[in-house]
Amino acid sequence: MGRLIPESFIETLCEPNNLFILGAGASAEFIKPGNGFYRKIGSLWLDGGGYSPRRSSSSIAKKIIESGVFRDGLDAAIISSIPERGGEWLVSYILSLPNSIQRFFSYEVFKKFQRPFSIVNYNHDNLARLSLKNVEEVTIQEPHGSSHPRLCELFDSFEVQELADFDIPAPFSERLIMLRKEPSEFSRSSFFSYLDRYRTYLNKVIFIGYTFSQQPDGSRDDSISFEYFSEYLHCRKVFIVSPNPEQLAEELRDISRSKNIQPIPLKWNLFSEAVIRLRILFNIESRSFSCRFTDDVERMYSQLESEEENQIQ
Repeated sequence: MGRLIPESFIETLCEPNNLFILGAGASAEFIKPGNGFYRKIGSLWLDGGGYSPRRSSSSIAKKIIESGVFRDGLDAAIISSIPERGGEWLVSYILSLPNSIQRFFSYEVFKKFQRPFSIVNYNHDNLARLSLKNVEEVTIQEPHGSSHPRLCELFDSFEVQELADFDIPAPFSERLIMLRKEPSEFSRSSFFSYLDRYRTYLNKVIFIGYTFSQQPDGSRDDSISFEYFSEYLHCRKVFIVSPNPEQLAEELRDISRSKNIQPIPLKWNLFSEAVIRLRILFNIESRSFSCRFTDDVERMYSQLESEEENQIQ
């Protein structure tokens, strides 16, 4: 039986100049991705009365309906009335953070990695920026924008719905690409210019919980990003960390013509918690201990995974 966590991955975390690319799986501690998220958005709209004078259905409303989590016909009809601005307000409200932000293992763990490094955060929740505030030698890019971090303290759900009803723009809405396809103009984003500028500086790439927003039919909302990284990854060492990374790894291998793309089937939050509990600090001086690190983390990860399964049962 092979290792759950390859030593090469542990060694990479001990090296500087890595590029971490974060998707919804990196924020699973904060909010469950997929249908659980759609249920939150739809429920918030229904709780507020579900009425809008602007009944044009938004891309977010369509995704909620297509998810199938609201099977009642009346509920589905009301949800389908969420206008585009309304969807942005509801998602921004759900993703905004309380004043006393709790510690999330999935983001705290980055403080343990060798710096400098860069993070590309495709999430809207601000967790990377807030968790790593004042941490030196960390660059954070948010290509899809981020929601207002204190929105939940400024409004209650009823006021959010009123703002949605009357088509008032959500905070930062001009920079949000929220639960919809990347528009053609996104290819000119300054974020791509940043990556191009530091191509020779950023060595290895670690995808965490990011599928380029793959849909059930196999298409991807983040197709522009997918096309860019398919070329960017050529001749680089790449790790894809998620519970089911094999399909994406195989697809990127074929498109990028690279054999150095390695899937790592882990839940990032459990891996992060294991590292923090063990008080491991990844740095260049400790690289000789990478084998021991790997053994310790694997044991702790397996323990945490068993505890999680027992809680579910």
